[in-house]
Amino acid sequence: MSKKNNPPIEEEFSEFEEVSEKKNISVEGFGEEEAANLTPILQKFLKAYGENKIDETLCEELGEETAAEIKKNVAKWNESINDINTSCAEGMTAEEWFARKLNDSAIGVNAQDYEKYLSGVLESLHNENFNALKVLDLTKHLGGENNFVSVPALEIPEQLGREIQVSELAGMILNSGRKLAEKYLPDGKFEEIPAIIDALRGGDDSGVKSAAVAALTSAVEKGNIPILPKGTPVEVTTGIACFGVEQAKIMLRFADGDISSNQALVLISRAAVVNASFVMGKLGEKIGRQVGQKIGAMVGTIIPALAPIGAVVGSYVGAAVGKIAGSKVGKVLGKAAEKLSKTAEPFILRTCNTIKTLGRKFKETIRSFASLFE
Repeated sequence: MSKKNNPPIEEEFSEFEEVSEKKNISVEGFGEEEAANLTPILQKFLKAYGENKIDETLCEELGEETAAEIKKNVAKWNESINDINTSCAEGMTAEEWFARKLNDSAIGVNAQDYEKYLSGVLESLHNENFNALKVLDLTKHLGGENNFVSVPALEIPEQLGREIQVSELAGMILNSGRKLAEKYLPDGKFEEIPAIIDALRGGDDSGVKSAAVAALTSAVEKGNIPILPKGTPVEVTTGIACFGVEQAKIMLRFADGDISSNQALVLISRAAVVNASFVMGKLGEKIGRQVGQKIGAMVGTIIPALAPIGAVVGSYVGAAVGKIAGSKVGKVLGKAAEKLSKTAEPFILRTCNTIKTLGRKFKETIRSFASLFE
């Protein structure tokens, strides 16, 4: 399909039927209460964006230091998403890009501590993914058993990159983020902000992403998102919120016919890896600074942000931004999400089989996860 020339919004989306599925699915850790608390905060910051007041609103609501940090990290996100797409076009895989980023963040960190940290994250995320795939009834295609096999230290970052892609796509397939956005942003019951549409269509999206990050950061500091405790680094909220906005942009390109479903899933997977580079890079630095901190505690802190529940938060942000842009945009993004969810299942299964195959390959040459803590 050729690219459209942006006709009037009503005409453009007329071919898409309204999303009929209204049943809400809550996922433990981000359900109706959390969405109800986050929605008005997101609306407030996006309204400021629509009124060209996002910079001053950030300063007023969060303080100059946090405002500057958000803007810096959003710029870094956009640099990273461009970098991973360029690198992959030149032959690098998303997993290799992620490994490079992790290695950069680990400079000066004790190698043994960092290996324990990455190993712990890998096993924990694998278990979270398996549980999510059980909910989605996909484990029957993988033998039905959770057989985690650790891999050598040098292989962990790439294997972790694969698990991250599974996690984010599983969160997307769960659809609860989108359904929560539909429930708490019902058509005709809130102020729409058409200025967002241009940003989602490839314009300067820095303001929209800053608004989304500010909303999530503010909600976290109010204690409204329990899986992300107060004091969560801005890099973490940036990763999740920007991933949500990026996901909405990719889905709109898919709906416009600019890219195929497989291309959309590849781009979403890359955005998931960028998200993880923000989350893990910051916490990786803390290992180097906080000598003696238990690695298990670090793993426990990071997992919710990387697990499918974190992807649900990101999906909610993306769906909510789309709906606030306009009801027609919200409907088309909902339909695109439904279509991509169906395509994503074989994509996930292929990635899981790669993880399993590589794990089996290294099984007899690596130490068990438990031995790292002896």
